[in-house]
Amino acid sequence: PVWFGATEALFARYYRTDGMRIGTSTSAASDERAQFDFNISPRVTLGVVGQGGLGLRGQWWDYSHVEDAFVSATTATPPAQRFALDAYTVDLEIFEAFQMNSNWSVELSGGARHSGFKEQMQDNAEMRLNRFNGVGPIVGIEGRRRFFNGQLYGRLQAATLFGDKLRDNSSDPPLELSDTVHSQLEIAVGYRASRPLGDFGMLSWWGGVEATEWLAVSSSFNQDGDVFQED
Repeated sequence: PVWFGATEALFARYYRTDGMRIGTSTSAASDERAQFDFNISPRVTLGVVGQGGLGLRGQWWDYSHVEDAFVSATTATPPAQRFALDAYTVDLEIFEAFQMNSNWSVELSGGARHSGFKEQMQDNAEMRLNRFNGVGPIVGIEGRRRFFNGQLYGRLQAATLFGDKLRDNSSDPPLELSDTVHSQLEIAVGYRASRPLGDFGMLSWWGGVEATEWLAVSSSFNQDGDVFQED
C-alpha cells in the first residue's frame, strides 16, 4: 500500500443567497450589510491506496471567520453588529483512478460526510442564529488531462445530508426543525504537478479555483415586496 497526506490553504469567501446582512438598515448612519474577505481556511487529507488501485481517504475542512457591519449604529468595542460563521466537513471516501489513455484519467469516489454549519448575526441587542448538523452520502468524479509536466483537473462532488436545523431570532421563539435534508455541491478546476523524491515518495503541489454551494442551511430575512423585514 501507498500512504499519502495533503495540506491545503483555501482562500475562501462566504456569500449568501439574499446578501450579506446583519439587519435591514442600509443608511449612511447605520449600514447593517457586511462583506467577508478571502480568508484562509485549512483542509487536511490522509489516505492509503492499495496494490489493486482502490484507495481510502479521510478529509477535514474548516471555515471560521467574523466580519463587522459596514457602519455600526453604535461605537461599542467590539462592534455590536457582527456576522460570525463556523462551518466544517469531515469526509470518509473510497476512491479509484482509471487510466483511459496516455493523456486522460478519471477518478471515481463515494463515501459519507458529516457537516456542521453555524451562522450568527449579532445586531445590537438582537441575535439571529442558524445552525445545522447532519450526515449523508457523498459522491464525486474527477477528470485529469496531462499538460506539460503535470495535469489539468476538474472535479465535481455532491452530498445529501440529513439532520436537524435550529433557527433562532431573538424577536421570535426558537424554531427547531427535525429531520431536514440539505444538498451540497462542489466544483473545482486547476493544475497539479508532482516530483519524485527518490525512495522517500512523491511531492505534489497544485492550485485551482473552487466553488461550493450549500442549499437551505441558512434562513433569509422575510421580504415584503422590495422591503426586507427582520422578524
